[in-house]
Amino acid sequence: MSFSILMRGMITVAMTAFLMYHFDNFTLPSFLFFGFCLSHELMKIAAVYAFPILSESKYIGAISLPNSLYLITSIPRLLVAYTIISDNKTSPSSERLFWACFTFVLAMTLLMISETQKAVFMKFNKNVVTSGVFATTRNPEILAEICILAAYTILVNSPLCYLLTAVVCVPILYLVATKKERSLEKEEEWKKYRHDTWMILPKIFGSDIMNIILYIVTVVGAYFLYRNGGVTNLLKA
Repeated sequence: MSFSILMRGMITVAMTAFLMYHFDNFTLPSFLFFGFCLSHELMKIAAVYAFPILSESKYIGAISLPNSLYLITSIPRLLVAYTIISDNKTSPSSERLFWACFTFVLAMTLLMISETQKAVFMKFNKNVVTSGVFATTRNPEILAEICILAAYTILVNSPLCYLLTAVVCVPILYLVATKKERSLEKEEEWKKYRHDTWMILPKIFGSDIMNIILYIVTVVGAYFLYRNGGVTNLLKA
């Protein structure tokens, strides 16, 4: 399984390098996307070798995603890679590059912490982790993967990339989270833990209504900034 994770992880990296060579595009956005892919896959490989349990069949998570599903989730990333690298003339704004990097670093940090914490707890036969990054969300590793995909798409201003990522990748990751939760239903702590947290999004407040309002405001605010060209253009207006 670990060899499979190693090989499939290099697909997007190798394809990105080929596209950079083919289109002779070695600009900052191309290198940034390549760096995102490479560091993401290297982190997964390092995690698997540091914690072998992450590659075992009994572990259900983003790293142990079946090959068929992993290849499907690679399609949006390859589309983003092609969109960025095939265009030598258009470059993302500095603000777009900033938000892509910020989202990616934040997501990678969350992914590393959550997978490490889960692996350590599983080593001691504790399947339900309720502390640390798992205190507000039951699947922080899935949240991290979604944010990493978001970082890829932020680099390009392409509705097709946004749509493909949302339609293809998010449902697959949601199914992985659902499968993981079904495997934990018989655990003693599960019922209370499920009541106190949300599946993917962090439950910041005790009230569901307050959390829903928070996320609605966040989405509306992000869309408003997007429609107005970002924070920089908004401040200039």
